Amino acid sequence: MQNINSSQHLLFNYLKNSLPPNVSLAYEISEVLHMNVDSAYRRIRCEKNLSLDEVVVLCRHYSISLDQFFKTGGNSMLFTWLLDPLSGDYFLQYLKNQLNTVEHFHTYEKKQIYFLARDVPWYSYLQLPQLALFKYFVWRKSILFDTSLKGRKFSFQLMDNDEFLRVGKQIVTLYSKLPVTEIWNADVLTSTLHQIYFYHQSGFFETRSDFIILLDLYSSLIDHIEKEAESGVKFLFGESPGKDSGQFDLYFNELGLGDNSMHAEFDGSKITYLNHSMIQYVSTRHRRFNDQVHDFILSFLGKSTRISSVGEKDRSKFFNSLRRNIEKGKSEKFN
Repeated sequence: MQNINSSQHLLFNYLKNSLPPNVSLAYEISEVLHMNVDSAYRRIRCEKNLSLDEVVVLCRHYSISLDQFFKTGGNSMLFTWLLDPLSGDYFLQYLKNQLNTVEHFHTYEKKQIYFLARDVPWYSYLQLPQLALFKYFVWRKSILFDTSLKGRKFSFQLMDNDEFLRVGKQIVTLYSKLPVTEIWNADVLTSTLHQIYFYHQSGFFETRSDFIILLDLYSSLIDHIEKEAESGVKFLFGESPGKDSGQFDLYFNELGLGDNSMHAEFDGSKITYLNHSMIQYVSTRHRRFNDQVHDFILSFLGKSTRISSVGEKDRSKFFNSLRRNIEKGKSEKFN
């Protein structure tokens, strides 16, 4: 039988690694369990066993599954559902959650983000507000079925959401300072290009010029990402790399098809965000699951071609192929 203090030690060690370095575990536990700091320290040092009620409070507060701290061999784990798509202004709240996530990543000294891309990562679209607004419009109208957009067509002239743009700017500014590894494939543009072309064919653009402008913006974004890959760091559109630019490693895998999942490692802790229902995410800090995801990503990287910083020939070939797909859209031959 496993010693309860051993499991208790694993629980508190997990919580410690989950908190930003500047947050005191003892003070945090004292707040959550409504006890003095000395009592919290006694439990952290395993001098006093946690009661069942205290364990329940901690698990609920931190959204963790207790079974990962017992050698039960079970395959169950707890995921956190980030947002209800039917509540309030979903997309603005979605962005604010994304902002909270990147702000949280910045609290750690050692951090690394991995992105398995099925589409150009959402953070990149925020580099160009007009392009991000189109994605926002499509998600609201065609995926979330926002009734306020029924019968409306997309137009840059009609899109006015200062709060959306403000939060988006904050997100992309912070994201560009994080070390990120992304794995793309040849079909990474397909989803958005189909959305743009479908809206054009269906008459959902106010004018054809909006359709052409959107494709030009998409081409500009690809040009910018190629510059990031060449320099090996992230930086804002229209600017140059700075001293605080985050390292950017871009890989190409011809056979792999990403799922827009994101995996983060910081100060010895790991978390995975899994995409579902097209734009929603669930996350988990389950140790064994995250270790397997981490091992898979490292193995997948070993079978992929790095096209950032090095591999100029492969990089040029890859990005030129992406630009050709966009040009096909302009001539209405993309399908």
